[in-house]
Amino acid sequence: MKRQIVFGWLFFSALWGISEVVLGGSLFGYEIPYASIPLTVIGFLVLSLARIFLPYFGMAAMIAIGAMLFKFLNAPLYKCHYLGILVMGISFDVFFSLFKIKQRWLSAVAAAYFNNLAFAVLMIYIIHYQPWIQNSVEKLLNHVLISGTATALLSAILVPLCFRQAEILRLKNPTPFQWRPSLVPRIISLASTLFWVGSLAVFGYHIL
Repeated sequence: MKRQIVFGWLFFSALWGISEVVLGGSLFGYEIPYASIPLTVIGFLVLSLARIFLPYFGMAAMIAIGAMLFKFLNAPLYKCHYLGILVMGISFDVFFSLFKIKQRWLSAVAAAYFNNLAFAVLMIYIIHYQPWIQNSVEKLLNHVLISGTATALLSAILVPLCFRQAEILRLKNPTPFQWRPSLVPRIISLASTLFWVGSLAVFGYHIL
């Protein structure tokens, strides 16, 4: 069981981390407006998939920490991005593990708004991050009402669909992260290993 949890954690952390490195790097690199919206939705989708296979309280936050580590190995250090990933994991845990609201779409909406509000409050009032302090009220309202609403609407549609697809996958293969002589678990375990080995290789290339 512990090995399955570790393999699952590695896989979902790497999956989320890759989206942050590849898509996030492109969106922020080209200064695309509201880049946080697709990144947050993707993060919630990865956590929705993980929730079906690893239904433990705190697992979303642990996967977020893993994604932060994966992103750290491949991208420049932007503290707000790493904090954003962690807040996403905690927000998902709060509304899908702690509160356990029956309607998944409602949990997704609540998690999206909470995520954006918590992140903005942390940036402005707790950390006093300089880019957020300027026009702080405007940025807070924009992040909650505009980005938060767009994220909430997309999450309300996509998160329940992801849950249902994950449940179908679990019916077909209840323990995909268990190492045994079958194709699917081996592919998943190998993919997780390759993700992290590749990440370490890129990190080593940048520092050498």
